[in-house]
Amino acid sequence: MNALRKNKKKGFTLVEIIVVLVIIAILMAALSPVVIGWINEANDRTAMAEGRSILVAAQGVLTEGAAMGDITGSGSISRSSPVTWTGTGGNLYKGKFERLIEGIDGSFTVNYSVAENGTPSIDTATYTGRRTVHYSDNSWKSGPLPGGGGGSSSEED
Repeated sequence: MNALRKNKKKGFTLVEIIVVLVIIAILMAALSPVVIGWINEANDRTAMAEGRSILVAAQGVLTEGAAMGDITGSGSISRSSPVTWTGTGGNLYKGKFERLIEGIDGSFTVNYSVAENGTPSIDTATYTGRRTVHYSDNSWKSGPLPGGGGGSSSEED
């Protein structure tokens, strides 16, 4: 009886270890596209949320400036490093806008117009953070510039 116990080896055989490794590799190959898709979707949603925050800040400042009669006509607000504002009266509200978007990284351009009755509207916007997203016709789209092949996802605003 003792002779049988001495010949018995403990542990896994090389074939068993290889089989387990092959199963793990197959599972990783099957799941990685799904996980990458989740990561891309999360990045798209994050960029859309940050872009939406910029639009809300811009709309608020534009509404206040237009109501005071300081902002008229059309113009743009952009940031690649410092915030720049083109259009009548925008520089009066630049500091307030910068405080509203504090903490949002990335670059953006917001094109706006103010109607003769003083109502401001956001025409188009582009925000580049983790992803590039575009706003026009009251919806957000992620991906290449419009006309350059469409986007990977979209959300109504």
